[in-house]
Amino acid sequence: MGAVHPQVTRVKYDREVANLSRDAARHRSLGIFLLAAEYPTVLVGFASPKLKPAAFIFAMHVDYTDYDLQAPSIRFVDPFTSAPYKASEVPTQMMRTVGPPRPAAVPFPPELAGQAPLPGNPGQPPGFPPPGTPQAPPMGGLMIVEQQPLLQAYGPDDIPFLCLPGVREYHDHPGHSGDHWELHRTIGAGSLARLVQVVHTYAVQPVQGWNVHLNPQFTLAYGEPPL
Repeated sequence: MGAVHPQVTRVKYDREVANLSRDAARHRSLGIFLLAAEYPTVLVGFASPKLKPAAFIFAMHVDYTDYDLQAPSIRFVDPFTSAPYKASEVPTQMMRTVGPPRPAAVPFPPELAGQAPLPGNPGQPPGFPPPGTPQAPPMGGLMIVEQQPLLQAYGPDDIPFLCLPGVREYHDHPGHSGDHWELHRTIGAGSLARLVQVVHTYAVQPVQGWNVHLNPQFTLAYGEPPL
């Protein structure tokens, strides 16, 4: 028995499903399929049009029990069995870039010390290397781009959770005790359309094609044995 009257939750659940279904044609072109909607849960499948042959990558199970007193619960599941994936089984990755690229802190090579001004005497401006001293190449080419996984788990056998405001597992995590669901519930953070869009952006859009891993093995080939 939930804390919210079932009729109230049902009305909000139906609204979320209707909002997602309204854009069904565009979602289909992106590889997003509403597979099942049985109150209070929704099953959304994700495929990639870039893959040839096409394939379902995964499905997302959303539970709107006690919505919107609580945020919706999300699990990534097998699209054929609805079994939740362990962290080691999720067939995609959800990485996001954190902040703009920044120059890498590269140690200054000792052999290129001629680029730096020479230390001067106290109270005098620094000196400069004599003419003909080798100069260092530009060091601005190395940039660091930090990335962070949106799917979090403690170990490979744990069920991962989507580390995103608007998701029940995010707000229930002790590490996010200061970021309450109440701060996000009125701005649509738990809406089905928004969650589907976020998952598609980070889990499906980056997929560019198939990776093929070959592991050839060689053994001796024999002819007819001699008499």
